Amino acid sequence: NESAELADVVLPNSHWTERYDPIANPPFKFEAVGDHEWYWFFRRPMIDPPPGVQHWCDTMIELADRAGFLPDVNMLYNILNELNDSPQQLELDKRYSYVEMCDAVLQNRYGVSVDWYEKNQTQVFTEPKDIEEAFPGPFVPGRYHVYFEYWKRVKPDLDKVVADLGIQDVWDTDGYTPLLTWKPCPAFEPKNGYDLFAINYKVACHTFSHSYTNPLELEIGHTYPWIYRVPIHTSTAAKHGIKDGDKIWIESEFGYRVEGTAHITEGIHPECVGTSGFGGRLTRGAKTGRKVSPNWNTLVGQRLDLMDKMNSSLDGCVRVKIYKA
Repeated sequence: NESAELADVVLPNSHWTERYDPIANPPFKFEAVGDHEWYWFFRRPMIDPPPGVQHWCDTMIELADRAGFLPDVNMLYNILNELNDSPQQLELDKRYSYVEMCDAVLQNRYGVSVDWYEKNQTQVFTEPKDIEEAFPGPFVPGRYHVYFEYWKRVKPDLDKVVADLGIQDVWDTDGYTPLLTWKPCPAFEPKNGYDLFAINYKVACHTFSHSYTNPLELEIGHTYPWIYRVPIHTSTAAKHGIKDGDKIWIESEFGYRVEGTAHITEGIHPECVGTSGFGGRLTRGAKTGRKVSPNWNTLVGQRLDLMDKMNSSLDGCVRVKIYKA
């Protein structure tokens, strides 16, 4: 995959069909409000992994042990999973397997163990909810935090650090305010002929980039013109002399461009051009799904002035122009 092509060392990892994943997702994804039961999903292996291949988490545990910071890993695991002062608390100097570490969380939180799932040959544990658990809002005392006073208190120190580093031109501190404040992003206004927004949307037949390796899902995707093509509004296409099925370039204000096939439609805003999902794999080793449609990530700028200084995320708006290939 793309990450492997960038790596200096590639370690083998068992496939999800070959391994135990007692905590396949963060607990909050399985602890939603509503009158349904509590449930916990446990992924059990369907087949054995090849000899010498293990769960990537076990590889990381082994590396931590060999590098000498395994006690720090166990300490942080106890804190994050609220295991301290419980019978399931991990010993700091002991090396556990990933399944053993997950088992401690299962027993502490739900009172069931990995053995329970094996004994019952199931992948789901359920428990009934009481009314306060199903609809907690009316029963939760307290206030909502809407005024973050500490930003006002620390902003002078922050301004000094930014000035000392000489990064005022790329590190705007106006967003560090006690109240939520709207401000336009760098792509808010059109500039230098880049008059459109490149937007990205999910489609039902794909999940992230993984499913682009599945020929069946690719076949389904090709039955809908707006999945792998570039949706352009009728009026926008006419303005640029583009017809349905034309090969086009989408070029961003940062000088990056991707190629696609135009799909003329009324189902998109005139100021936007669309790309779906990841637009296909970029790895040269991909046997299927490589560059089946434009890759939106390629268009995004990688600069500090485009980063949200409060959460370190890159701006999701990008100005582009389109023209025939």
